Amino acid sequence: MIVLHENVPIVKIFDLRIAEILSELKWRVNVQGYPPFKEKIANNVYTLDYKKLGYADEPFVVSPFTNRNLSFVINGNAEIFVDYRIDLYEALKKQNGPEYQKGDDIRDLLLEDSLFVPVYSLPYTFDENTNEPVFLEK
Repeated sequence: MIVLHENVPIVKIFDLRIAEILSELKWRVNVQGYPPFKEKIANNVYTLDYKKLGYADEPFVVSPFTNRNLSFVINGNAEIFVDYRIDLYEALKKQNGPEYQKGDDIRDLLLEDSLFVPVYSLPYTFDENTNEPVFLEK
């Protein structure tokens, strides 16, 4: 994948294991006929009820940025995304002072020191009060 950094194209890669797990999740939602929403966590962003999809345990992907387990979220259009809030929280903690303003998409924080791109993600910004990543509402 090619990303622009200060108008310079840079080649980044994404972990194909993420695509495999996401594909299986999408297949299970399609077989069920509707997404089993569990909890609303932001405007038009929900968790999934994995038991209704036939999972004994919640599926996850291993982050290419932090090696932490990342969960999934789904929107009202039944599109499934990787939830990178944990990774972004760590990146924000390492940052010296706010370089972003509320409403800025902060996903490029993950690109700075990595060969990977945050694939299958929603846009994120940060909460000015807590300095924690939140889903960016359009």
